[in-house]
Amino acid sequence: MNIKSFFLFFVGFLFTGQVMADDSFSIEELLNTGLPLVQIETVDGVLPTCDFVSAPEGCWGSGITNKTKVPSRMTIQKGTEMIYDSGDYVKDKSGLTIAIRGNSSAYSAKKPYKLKLQKKADLLMRGDDKTYKDKQWLLLKDDWSISLCSMIGWKVGELVGLQWTPKFQFVNVTINGDYKGVYMLAEAVKEKAGRLDIDVDSGYIIEYDAYWWNEDLSLDQGAYYSYAPMRYTFKYPDSEDITNEQLDYIQQNINNVEAAITDGTYPDYIDIESFATWLLTHDILGTADNGGSNIYLTKYDNTEDSKLTMANLWDLDTIMKIEDSWATIHIMRGYYFYWLFLNDNKAFTKAYVDKWNELSPTFVNQISSFLDDFAASDEAKALDLSRTLDGQRWNIVSRNVENEVEAAKTWFTNRKTWLDEHVAEIDLSTDINKLTSKKEASSQPVYHLSGYRMPSGSVNGIMVKNGKKYIHK
Repeated sequence: MNIKSFFLFFVGFLFTGQVMADDSFSIEELLNTGLPLVQIETVDGVLPTCDFVSAPEGCWGSGITNKTKVPSRMTIQKGTEMIYDSGDYVKDKSGLTIAIRGNSSAYSAKKPYKLKLQKKADLLMRGDDKTYKDKQWLLLKDDWSISLCSMIGWKVGELVGLQWTPKFQFVNVTINGDYKGVYMLAEAVKEKAGRLDIDVDSGYIIEYDAYWWNEDLSLDQGAYYSYAPMRYTFKYPDSEDITNEQLDYIQQNINNVEAAITDGTYPDYIDIESFATWLLTHDILGTADNGGSNIYLTKYDNTEDSKLTMANLWDLDTIMKIEDSWATIHIMRGYYFYWLFLNDNKAFTKAYVDKWNELSPTFVNQISSFLDDFAASDEAKALDLSRTLDGQRWNIVSRNVENEVEAAKTWFTNRKTWLDEHVAEIDLSTDINKLTSKKEASSQPVYHLSGYRMPSGSVNGIMVKNGKKYIHK
């Protein structure tokens, strides 16, 4: 958009009764809600597309592939102020690309999007701190069925002390003048200071992923896959950039972790506090997803001092569903937590119990205060107004923030009562110092988990890339 075009755009804003986002909503109407308005104009009006794929036999889920990245320009406006303008698309200089993202979430008419700026910026406008600036951002849909779930879940993750919580802003979105509804403009999961802080030369971000079959690269099957057809995939390094040495290293590390969970030496390989805190967060939230939603882990670098660490929460559409039981991931045999609780080494169990005892006295007051403040905020009022328009756009019944907040406060009050009772019943009777190091464990028996075949020490195996199998050595 040149200076003349921008001037015409701004004049159009001043006469918004004549500028329509689509057949029903004017720019003025969208701006008057009070939420920032994200307007994306694609080159030649081309829209991003994708193909839909189903999981192969024995795997889970439905996903997307062949995602197109469409060059675009984006502006963000709040009231009369233009707070961001990407400029026209010029590779590596200005503008952005937009692509459809997600798996099953991409099947609906209202789609989530991935944005890649050509020049780093902080789209949440938090000041000049360089750690906030990045090229990768997301537009996550504020779906009627999940309401405030992401906001609430991420706040709980922040309160309990997870290593990072994504930041976001509710926005209205138009693409080529078509109103798409309410979204969350959010930080993407990425390696960097201010997000997931790892060493960019020797660190890792991996995901225990039900959709591994739709990724370019995954690790070998491990000991804990018998009950869940999931594998580890890579967020960092990118599958196109990873070396065989890096593959071998992280594969061996996962093998070591899983063997150590069996023989009780797991404190040598995992950050116990982060594992306990991450799981407790899902227990507080009552998450129904039996994969714990998205399971991200980090390893800061490739030194022995660096342990596998649970990362952030993501994909929180099934929280506040499990009322009178543990979160599904707590008891699912296809991941580590179930077996850590059964382990003769009670270091993990003690960390879990201690974390809840630390949080219990103040947690409900903290989350309730946050929810009350949000319900009384201008942002909540703007969100309610915007959701009304979103409901009209997609022919759905919009939800009310005040009602959602009251329901969430009741949830957390009841959940605390349940957790107080059931955490107190967790068995801590085994000596937590029984197995604490590899050296001590060398003379101890190996406890194999029933029905599992532990991986061998070999790092040779089969990688899956583009649906084909490759031997790596």
